[in-house]
Amino acid sequence: MKNRITPSVSVVFAFVFSLAFSFVAKADHHASRPIVEVRVYKILPGKMEAWLEFFHNELAGPMEEAGMKITAAYTSLDDPDIFIWIREFPSEAEREPIRKKFYGSDLWQKDLKLRLRDTFDKVEKVYNITPSHADSLIPGVPQGLQLVD
Repeated sequence: MKNRITPSVSVVFAFVFSLAFSFVAKADHHASRPIVEVRVYKILPGKMEAWLEFFHNELAGPMEEAGMKITAAYTSLDDPDIFIWIREFPSEAEREPIRKKFYGSDLWQKDLKLRLRDTFDKVEKVYNITPSHADSLIPGVPQGLQLVD
């Protein structure tokens, strides 16, 4: 009979435990990272100025009060009807409660959502992103964004 190496129960347990712990740690690690949405909107033709006034003066403030952090807003140089903005949530676990707080509010349901139709056409695309590594968080730069040379 050939010699076979049989792992002890404790070695197998240690391996399974470390494997399971690594999955939990990864899940917790991602859950605690900020979640950033890069949102691309199509604005009705000729309505960009009205949209920008509405977004900056009436929409962004209540979103931030609900817990969303608006980190940037841009207009496209290639298409006069494209608006790109970035908002950040503290974590994946906090994103949905914050969204529900804002989108479930009377202000959104009975006022802002109705007036949005005057300028807003559709959501073109939403990218949900998170920093790829803890070292990606650069002091002074909004979390989830990186400087590019």
